[in-house]
Amino acid sequence: MLKNKEKIKEIIKRSNQFIVICGPSGSGKTMTIKHLVDNYGFIEPPFITTRELRSGEKEMGSICVSRDEFMEKNMDGQIFLSARSYGNAYGYDLDIIFSSIIKGKKIVIEAPSSNLMTDVSYFLPQSTIMGIVPLTIKEIDSQLNQRALNNGDDQRIRLLNCEIEKEHIAYCCGLIDITPILPTYGNLKNTLRQVDRLMEKKGFKKNK
Repeated sequence: MLKNKEKIKEIIKRSNQFIVICGPSGSGKTMTIKHLVDNYGFIEPPFITTRELRSGEKEMGSICVSRDEFMEKNMDGQIFLSARSYGNAYGYDLDIIFSSIIKGKKIVIEAPSSNLMTDVSYFLPQSTIMGIVPLTIKEIDSQLNQRALNNGDDQRIRLLNCEIEKEHIAYCCGLIDITPILPTYGNLKNTLRQVDRLMEKKGFKKNK
């Protein structure tokens, strides 16, 4: 049985099988991931988090654990790309990620913009990274209101962080290979056309 370090080395070697999505809350990450899963044969692996799971997340295999359990798993090297966001911890099960890449699966994951220059650029050096960059906070506010998943205080924090995340993505674009996606709210086809152009450029084929 391979040790965790050997699994990580294999993931790094096969990191061209990954697409990484980043962007502020409400920017369209979920829509983009669904498009890649439905049209390009990507899989969205389950994740481990300390926050309460939302509708559909439990069905995909994601699990909610306590902070102590997350810390223990992380210290044991069981979590891939661990991160902190809005007071909660997130990450992916290393064994599931490793098993998927060995089977040749194409994987799409989310990553906070703060991880782009550290974890993503190191562990997934050949991955395709999309930075979803909304033009205005009003658009983000509208999207968060529509999905109605966040309470008032949480939503205000996410709106305040929107500009910070946009600036971080813009900074990272100058240092690593990130393709900005400019969401067009009210015209989803235009947003997804940008995704399709990038997929074509990178050599990913649509499902027949």
